[in-house]
Amino acid sequence: MRIPLGVEPRFGGLVRRLEGWAGTHPLSYRITVLLLAFGGYLYLLGLLLLVIAAAAFLALRLPILFIVPAFAMWVFGPFFVLMGIIVGALWVRAEAPQGYAIKRPDAPALFALFDKIRRAARGPRVHYVMLNGEMNASVVQLPRLGVFGWNRIYLTIGLPLMQALSEDEFTAVLAHEYGHLAGKHGRFRCWVYRLRMTWWGIGQALQRRARWSRWLFTPFYALYVPYFNAYSFVLARADEYEADRMSAEIAGADAAARALLRVNTTGHYLNARFWPTLFKTANEVQEPPYLPLARLREEFGRPLAAADVSEGYNAALARSTDLSDTHPSPHDRLRAMGATVASMAPIESSAAEKFLGADLLSKIIDRLDTEWRWSMLEGWKNHYQRSREERQRLSQLNEKAKSEKLAAKERLRRAALTERFSGEDESMPLYREIVGAEPTNARAQFELGRVLLGRNEAEGLSILEEAARLDDRFTMAACELAYLYMMRAGRAAEAEGYRSRLVSQRQLEQRAAEERTGPRWRDRFEEHGLGQEELARVVEALQAYHAVGRVYLLRKRVALLPHRPFYILLVKPTTSLRNLDYNLAHLLASTVELPSEAFVIPLTWRTYWLLWYCRRFPTARILSRPR
Repeated sequence: MRIPLGVEPRFGGLVRRLEGWAGTHPLSYRITVLLLAFGGYLYLLGLLLLVIAAAAFLALRLPILFIVPAFAMWVFGPFFVLMGIIVGALWVRAEAPQGYAIKRPDAPALFALFDKIRRAARGPRVHYVMLNGEMNASVVQLPRLGVFGWNRIYLTIGLPLMQALSEDEFTAVLAHEYGHLAGKHGRFRCWVYRLRMTWWGIGQALQRRARWSRWLFTPFYALYVPYFNAYSFVLARADEYEADRMSAEIAGADAAARALLRVNTTGHYLNARFWPTLFKTANEVQEPPYLPLARLREEFGRPLAAADVSEGYNAALARSTDLSDTHPSPHDRLRAMGATVASMAPIESSAAEKFLGADLLSKIIDRLDTEWRWSMLEGWKNHYQRSREERQRLSQLNEKAKSEKLAAKERLRRAALTERFSGEDESMPLYREIVGAEPTNARAQFELGRVLLGRNEAEGLSILEEAARLDDRFTMAACELAYLYMMRAGRAAEAEGYRSRLVSQRQLEQRAAEERTGPRWRDRFEEHGLGQEELARVVEALQAYHAVGRVYLLRKRVALLPHRPFYILLVKPTTSLRNLDYNLAHLLASTVELPSEAFVIPLTWRTYWLLWYCRRFPTARILSRPR
């Protein structure tokens, strides 16, 4: 389940004001969006004309430049680069959807349904219909001529979606997707969407260009794009409601409501049960023991477990509309359609069987499952090989535990591996044993609380709270698990408290991460403050690398979360090969374990100024090896 983590406050406030305006004056709102979009085009086209005019002015005023072609290219090269950025950004292309392409002779019943919906919605013709393995349906318009349009329309349908829905529910889903194409608002929405892609393309191009070319774009980009995103956000959400109204008109409000809730419920089952169970078998077997779509055909042929239906149903209805997604919450969508909460009775026959037929359905399943298998096989085998090594490690830890007391890290490792290979029931006593012996072990508290909440046991809440109290680095993960548990239980009000706490902690962590960067001139440093045992472990790990010469360790002063130290590890290699410096720093950063966060940096002419700080503190040099 996606957790809404909030948006930037100014953006959120603007969107809320625009939603009220769009609701009371929809025409004036759309006209404003149109003018705002044209304003962006005018800036880009004006900038393009300005660059062309400047180049033409130089060419007319200084014809002597063309005497030496190489010099002329050097002078006019930057102008061509700028023109390339602008034109390239305006000509944004998107990849066509992938999947099994289905044509009218293959499934006449399905295309007859398309025709029926198209006539009712008075929408354009769909050029391509694709089936894939996702629990989703979408419609995409791809322009053949960039910003000038002439669209190709792709309708992509997930085969699991067709397998999970009844005929009338599937009709409601297709009517919703057609609702995005019907009438003029469909073209306008897709045009606005492509324009957002244009700004994204310009932003990506700016990141790849030299700094001298950014000043033409950055001021406008920083001021204009947030406003345009806010206006287009409201438009996209309004179109979702319009598409829902189209779905209710064509398929009926009851069918549209049942489809909405069944999609959410079945999607929850797939994400929480089906896919984790399948991928867990990679610990046991070298190749997938079964193929997903073939197995789903069997599973959707019988009712889902009541607990799975209840969890997904409660989570869908408890979710609230937020500004992190243009889609409204299921509850708000049901209310807007004038529908009541629908019951989730099992379906008698799936839309896949009805509109594709048994033979074509088997063919599509074989094709998509084969593609899935080949895409997963290499990673699956690698995971299996690592699992074999981890099993051996677990056996060693179990044998060692019989004769001696394991270290704290070894006990945690043993519990985690036991959970992975033997299940939660076997690992629970191990986690409880660690917590009982070490009540201040935040990691053990967190893992025990995580397992308990995964089993829907409320005891896990207090244990996760204790883990977050002992170490606030677990606060975000603990709040996320608690939020998901509350949503599954249908306790939306309590879940909101955890979500708000998660958002606050996330914002604090982001600001702290911005402060915890590499050394800068304005930074302040102090002695590292490590104890003898901690320092000895760090030095021992560094001595294992013969390329490490001198090492200095400083602690950077930070204003946010000061109880979490941030260290600078300055390394001087024993060799003078420059290409070794950063490779060695990267290796040390990934292998040497420090008590807290650290930034490993080689001692070069760029960082030589740090030696002045290192020499101020007698304890800064922690390792010195002769060259």
